[in-house]
Amino acid sequence: MLFRNTINVPEFETWKKNFVCSKRYSQVYDLFHTNLNKELNRKKNECLITPRDRRFGKKDINDNLYTIFWYEWILNQLNFDDLVFDIGCGNNLFKPLYLNHNLVGIDKGKFLCDIQAHLKDLDEYKGKLKSAFCFNSIHFANDEGFKSNLDYLSGLLQPKCLAVVTVNNHRLNSHRDKSIELKVDSVNRLYDTIWLSEMYDLVYFESLMEYTNVKNDLVGDIHLVIRSK
Repeated sequence: MLFRNTINVPEFETWKKNFVCSKRYSQVYDLFHTNLNKELNRKKNECLITPRDRRFGKKDINDNLYTIFWYEWILNQLNFDDLVFDIGCGNNLFKPLYLNHNLVGIDKGKFLCDIQAHLKDLDEYKGKLKSAFCFNSIHFANDEGFKSNLDYLSGLLQPKCLAVVTVNNHRLNSHRDKSIELKVDSVNRLYDTIWLSEMYDLVYFESLMEYTNVKNDLVGDIHLVIRSK
């Protein structure tokens, strides 16, 4: 269900039809199988396994395309030297696709990231980012806590810049004082909490829960884009 789209984000299925015929799709396919082989051969003493690793462990490459969709849509609008953070990047699995971009992987865990840090440890970068991605990485909070994370994230951006965030409804619901059983009520609660902010404009908000059964994976149930003020 699409709640808001004031920035003309393309419809995913339309984008996908064109993308699967492109050279970039072949690169994604090669990367997918490279990482799948790494996953199968990973030693126990190597870097930690992340949800992104497990997603690549699936055999259906299409499971990763929503993530690629957002990378492609944002990065194709930017200059190569624009500073972009991928917050919660895990082992930086997607970075090889975008080596020409100034894409920096941030994660608080002991992963193959560029900077090891929590979201709110990034004060030195306030006002410096041209964009950011947070794929299921800042939703470990209730609705108000998640809005606080969005406020902080928007403070890292330069004025009038976009950040893409995905949220797993199951994860968010588990941090509420009382869980909400009906998914539509859960989504409405989140939307009502975050839509108005002094720090950002909510310019895109879509719930995918009508046609996906994802519970705790990389592609979240809710996708949103904020634009810093």
